[in-house]
Amino acid sequence: MARNMITGKETQKMQEFTQEQIDRAEHMGIALPVDVKEQIFEYANLIGEEEKVRTLVRNLTDAINQADEDKVEELLDDAKMDIQDLPDPTIGKLELRDYGYTAEDMVPLRKEAALDYHRMGSKIYCLGSDGDKGEEYASKEMIQAHEGLFGMELQMWERIRDQDLDYADEDFGAFQEPMSVIEQEEALKLYDAGADIYLITNFSSPIYVTERKEIERGPEHYQMSMAERERFRNLEWEMQKYPQIQSLKEANLLLGTRRTFGIYQIKDDLTGENYAFMNMSFIESHGMQIKKEDYKLVYVGELLGNTSLDDIFERFNIDRPKDFRGHSLSVSDIVVLNDGEKVTAHFVDSISFEQLDSFLNLEEQILSELAYEVGERYFAIQRTEEGYDYSFYDEDFRLMDGGVYENDEISIEEAAEELLEDEGWTGERICGDYDQLMEKVKEMDEVVMAEIQKSQGEYKPLAKVEELEEANYNMIDNVLNNMPLKKEPYLEYFATECDEFHDMGAYEKSTDVNQIAAVYEKYKENPETAYLGCSMGIIYRDPEDSYGKRYKVFTRV
Repeated sequence: MARNMITGKETQKMQEFTQEQIDRAEHMGIALPVDVKEQIFEYANLIGEEEKVRTLVRNLTDAINQADEDKVEELLDDAKMDIQDLPDPTIGKLELRDYGYTAEDMVPLRKEAALDYHRMGSKIYCLGSDGDKGEEYASKEMIQAHEGLFGMELQMWERIRDQDLDYADEDFGAFQEPMSVIEQEEALKLYDAGADIYLITNFSSPIYVTERKEIERGPEHYQMSMAERERFRNLEWEMQKYPQIQSLKEANLLLGTRRTFGIYQIKDDLTGENYAFMNMSFIESHGMQIKKEDYKLVYVGELLGNTSLDDIFERFNIDRPKDFRGHSLSVSDIVVLNDGEKVTAHFVDSISFEQLDSFLNLEEQILSELAYEVGERYFAIQRTEEGYDYSFYDEDFRLMDGGVYENDEISIEEAAEELLEDEGWTGERICGDYDQLMEKVKEMDEVVMAEIQKSQGEYKPLAKVEELEEANYNMIDNVLNNMPLKKEPYLEYFATECDEFHDMGAYEKSTDVNQIAAVYEKYKENPETAYLGCSMGIIYRDPEDSYGKRYKVFTRV
């Protein structure tokens, strides 16, 4: 039986029908084994079609009656295959009806299968026990939160079933150009910019994303052509030169090579409001100037065939696209046309359009840094006072080579070109983000430093001091915690027969003052040495003194 099965009227009815078919066979004197009966009931509950159940029981009865074990096994294997061909082999349409969803437009799924199909780009619905599927298909988070059953549109399931071609198929490459896999966040950004994004499915050809919601509520990964991805990467790099370009979508319109058109409308709360909805005559008579910074790009679309400015004006007044968020195309709006070779701007005037070349006068700024991906390696260059500082990195962002290019009279692009050619990096180049590359390099530098420290042992700044000071070398632990007891300063007494030259006579020392006093008296009373000038003195000794100095406090003759 299917796991966590919901049993209701429909399932009960099918079980009764199945039991009738089995009873009829056994009344004919043909005993069906218990395990065969269990498989028949499972088949009936999941397939849910009386005619198929009747046929299975009849064929099994004939095979058992003829003692044809191979035929019995073949029939049961075929039944298992029918179950495995369901979108979710753990649930059938009878359980879906018992759950409360009786429409025939969905195939049932449990949560695990729903998440799998969602990951592969299928639209999944959270079905209600009241027969409602909601107006929108579900996101991954919605699927995870829903505690009921799920559904996939029957039409979608039939497409999946009839086109069972996996990406591993060796002929897959013949259907389309090479594709790159991208994550959801990048897919949203590129879709907004006008890129063609595709779902990752097991169909023989990719499924084109037709609305943003498919990505917002879709799986974590998508695909796009490698050439398209490289084109947008180059656009991202190009737009760095033009601070007036505010988005990748706008860069695609103004700098791209696809046939597109764009609609600009005046922003709110800016000086442009003074001439909003005013014609060119009014603007000129009042000494006003049309400035690009007063406008925002509100729509970009494909420029089809011989579409004219009048066609665009009519469409955006009479039959506006659903994804258009601006007001009807009006006086003071600007339409930009990119025919793939030339870009022109046109002011919407009272009864016509006036070409406005000044709108497209973009000021190019000089770049101070660049980054390239060349094959699987990386190159970075940055402007300095002397010229350019450059670095070559391997595929793991480890520094390979670098230096200073001392020629500030050429552009950073020209300097990069020469350096890459000199290094022999002549492969395909992809412009990258300099700051992101430097972040990767910084992360790798930290890894390299950790490896160096590990190879040389853990860095312990107090280790050398410990080697000199710790009493027990086994306690080298970067903490001065095993030091010998500190020795206190003390007084030492001495007596000598010759005060000026101690080695010319007897000399004794001790920390016992009484002992030295007695020795001194003996020296003084000896007439043979008294002429040498005997003496007694005190020496202050400090064991912690690294130089081992002694201090004679006094001498008495």
